[in-house]
This record gives sequence, C-alpha cells and structure tokens, in this order.
Amino acid sequence: MKKIIKFGLIATVLAAFAFAGCKNDDDEELKKEDDKTVVSDTTNITDTTPQVPDTIGMAELVQIKVGTPFSKGVIDKFLPADKSTSVDVFDKPQVVFNVPLNTDTAFDWKSVYRISIAEFTLKKADGTQINGTFSSSSDSLTSFFNMPEPYENGASYSAYVKIKFEQKVGNVWQIIKDENGNDYFEEQTTEFTAGERRFAFDPKHILYAYPADRQYAFLPKEYQTAYMILDFDYSYLLNQYKEKGYEQKIRITPFGGETTTVDFTYTTATNGFGSAEIDYSIADLRLDTNVIYHLAIVNIAKDSSQTDASVPYEIYAIDFRTSYYNTISEKMDNTSIGGLVKYKQYHMKSSWVIGIKTDTFFESFDDYDYNKKEPSRSLIHVNLDYDNCEWYKEKMAPLIYENADVQSIVGDCMPPAYVHYYIYGAQGVTLTDEEVKTGKLEGRSNWMTYNWYLDSFEKDFKEIRNILVKYSEKSPVRKGVEEFLKHGNIPSLTEGKYPMKLEYVLPGKKIVTTTLIVDMEYRE
Repeated sequence: MKKIIKFGLIATVLAAFAFAGCKNDDDEELKKEDDKTVVSDTTNITDTTPQVPDTIGMAELVQIKVGTPFSKGVIDKFLPADKSTSVDVFDKPQVVFNVPLNTDTAFDWKSVYRISIAEFTLKKADGTQINGTFSSSSDSLTSFFNMPEPYENGASYSAYVKIKFEQKVGNVWQIIKDENGNDYFEEQTTEFTAGERRFAFDPKHILYAYPADRQYAFLPKEYQTAYMILDFDYSYLLNQYKEKGYEQKIRITPFGGETTTVDFTYTTATNGFGSAEIDYSIADLRLDTNVIYHLAIVNIAKDSSQTDASVPYEIYAIDFRTSYYNTISEKMDNTSIGGLVKYKQYHMKSSWVIGIKTDTFFESFDDYDYNKKEPSRSLIHVNLDYDNCEWYKEKMAPLIYENADVQSIVGDCMPPAYVHYYIYGAQGVTLTDEEVKTGKLEGRSNWMTYNWYLDSFEKDFKEIRNILVKYSEKSPVRKGVEEFLKHGNIPSLTEGKYPMKLEYVLPGKKIVTTTLIVDMEYRE
C-alpha cells in the first residue's frame, strides 16, 4: 500500500535526484561483490502508485523542508548494536528504518520513491559468510535476517547492509544518483560478540507444534505423526550430549500413569520454511482420550554409571490434554448445529450466526481449533461451499464472480475464502496450571457460536461498483455491467441451506486431514 509522507531531502541531494541521468535497473540482477554480498533482497514489489510526472521541477523540490527521515538517513538502527558483547545467540540481525522498506512513498504528491536492500552480509571473525533469508515486520519498518542456526559461543561477527534508493519517473523506476553522478546508497556496519548457547530448546523458537503446549482438546487419531517445526537449527544441542554418551528420546507420561519413551527424528529444513523439524509417531505414544499428558525431549545416559550432573534431563517439555473424541469427524458427529439467524451487528452490517454445542460431554472447541489472533494458524478452517450453495450460484456468481462483462473491466475477481467467519466462545480455552498440577478439569461451557459475515462479499461489491460507476460515466456499458449497477448492495439471503466446508488443517504443514460439510439452515 502506498504511504504518503510529508518530508524532504537535503537540497544538494534533491537537485541530483531531479536532474541526474538515471539508469533503469528493474530487469537487472544486483551485482554482488565477492567480499561483501551474500544475500540480495528479492521481495516482489507491487506497483500501486498513481502516475507521476516525467520530470519534477527544482523549484517544487526545494520547497520541501529538511529534517526528515531521508535527510538524516533511512537506517534508524542496525542491530545488534556496534561493539556490543554477550549478544543473545538467537538475536537475529535486524535493520530498523525511518521509512517503510519496499514501499512506494509519495512526497507531497510530487514524486514517488522507494528504498530496498541492495546488499547484506553476515560474517564470522575468520571471514566465513553466513547465508540466510529476509523477513519484514508487518509495517515494513524492520527487516530481519534469518540465520539457519544460532551464533557460536563467544564468537565475533560483523554485519553489513547497503540500501538503494529509487525514484519513479513516469512508469519507470530509476536508481537515484548522488551529486557526483554515482548511484546513491546508504550503508552501515556493526561488529559484535555473541554470548553462550543455551542448554535447552527455547519455546519461542517453536514455530508450529502438533500437539501444542497447553492444547485442551487434542484429537489423538486425526493424524499419525506428531511434529515440531523450529525456526533455528538446534543440532548443536543434540550433538553435544550425544558426545557425552547420551541419547535423546521423547518421553510421555499420563497424569498419574507410567512413563513411555519413543524415538524421534530430527531433520534440518530443505524447503526454506523453518530451520529444523522434529517428528515422532502418535501411535507410539499410545494416547487415550480425556487424559492430561506431560511430553518432553529427554537425555538418557547409555551407561547409567557415567551420568553427568551438568547434562539436563529435560531439554524441552509441554503439557496437553486429549479430547473426548479421537477425530474431528467423531467430534462433529456429537455436535448440535443450531439454526442460522440474521442479526444486526452494527450500522449497515449484518451477520448470520449458528450455535454449536458439543453433546454428551462438556468440551468446548479450544484456542488451537480457532486462533483469534492468527486465524491462519487455526486447526479448523471453515468456508462457504461455493459449489453447492444455491444463493451463491444463483445470486452472487452471476452478479460478480462469473459476470464476464464486469470482469472484463475490473479483472478476474475470485470469491473470498476463509475470511468471513469467526468463532465466539472458544477463546481462552487452554489447559491451565491448576489442571496440569491436579489432573482435574475445570468447568467450561460447551456452547459456542459460529458467525458467518458477509463483509467480504460486500467489500468486493462496493469496490467493483465504484470502478464501474466511474467507467460508465465515460464509456458505454455492456448488459452485464448494466445489470450489476441496478443493485445497491449484494443480494439478500434466501431461505434454504448454506453448506459450509469445514477442513481440519495441520498448522505449518497446511495438510488437510479431514473435510466435512456442515449445513446451516436459514429461515426468514
């Protein structure tokens, strides 16, 4: 999204920006220096800016005030800080910017610029280069360099970053030149020393886990493999204990029951997602329903007479509870689906709600079934079954999504997916400290509501209608567009069934283990 920021540049640099001949390098790869460049920022940049003039007058530019992020530099911080010591071995190098990275920035609507990372390197003191990937914060003001493994104990490092500037001239992005006609860059270097590596897995480096810590209603027979996906390679942690005569196992203990140990596999990532993965068999865990379990990765001495007190027994541990049910199909078979009811959520907004109640046992859907903060991490994904919904096929598809005349103007428009539903009543359902300690479950409501919003359809409709109204003011319209413009909003729901497709999706792996159809009935 284009950011509009009212700020300026130093006059000498502005003059160079406005008048220096700029070479278009959009289709060229960044040239890499052997002693500096390891990673180039290859993030796709979508051009969403309005048309700008081919030239910008100097008189206009010099009116822009100084004292701005550009005039004082776009790099606000380069971390770890220069000359810092005892840096946490998991602290990723990061660049904090004064303006968003890879984002079109307009100056008083007169000119459009963007910044991007041209070069980045991370080196050990001996010159060994460390490869990695970039990721950015949601506001694009911080860029992280993701290392495959943590820093070495007490090792010294240096990091280097180089930022390039581009200006949009007409429809072409050009590298900005300095007053000498050279490409204008901003660069920084930081040198630092790492602290000591840890002797256990840090929970914050577990990207995804199945089962997960404090999961309240894990389904023991929904999928045959348990796993953890890590964002750092912990090989060092496993190897150093093996060298001392230890082996690692998964140990699982039911509350008040006997411990079982099982094998696991540890592999480093090869697909670019995460840095390592731990896998183990759920069948080997021998899980029963409605039981609280303690699961840990433990060190076991091959020769008990050679135990080392400095070696921790548990290097990672979680607690979770199994559901009353083995699979999502079994749980939904014991779930009552209420009627579809329309109500006003707030002005000009409506939603359609069903009540869901798990029968026989007081067991709610939990925070892992539906993650309020990050819905994409939810185990349960629900969407309208477009292929079998009569209201969609008869009303919405002909109006928007299969209207060739409309899409010839606005482009292909796909129906919204997984963005117009919300589950109430399931938040805050995790295993508590008291339940882990006593093995006794606290009372919870087994009621919840599943809300289906039409916001996404309404948003599509309004955006398309705005485009078509402006288009129709200047050009003749076809029949499909004419029919669309007769509507003030999306068609009202009609009585009947609204089938919803429920999918159980493994977090991180995006594997769909089960697909079910839940019919929501609507009556006026």
